[in-house]
Amino acid sequence: MTAERLEQLQYLLKEVPLLEKSIKASNNAELTSILNERLKKCVAERNELEQYLAAIQEEFILQVFTLRFVGGLRWSQIAMAVGGNNTPASLRMMACRYMKNGQ
Repeated sequence: MTAERLEQLQYLLKEVPLLEKSIKASNNAELTSILNERLKKCVAERNELEQYLAAIQEEFILQVFTLRFVGGLRWSQIAMAVGGNNTPASLRMMACRYMKNGQ
């Protein structure tokens, strides 16, 4: 898993309801079909990313990942939120190491 891919989660969480609303409002069968395909792809990607987060067993790492990739907070905001003398750089490195190790 990569940070770039996880960062898409916050956008997917917003896009799915917008697509659902557009599908309901659409009177065009071709447009509805296109929107339904986009919705399927978004839901599948969101589910995969949510499963990755759900598999994180270390509560602290899960909290950091949730704040960053679901909440969209900056590393400095996350450092302030979790406290404990954690710096933005140390949290970013911890997240990078976790993903690099294939966890």
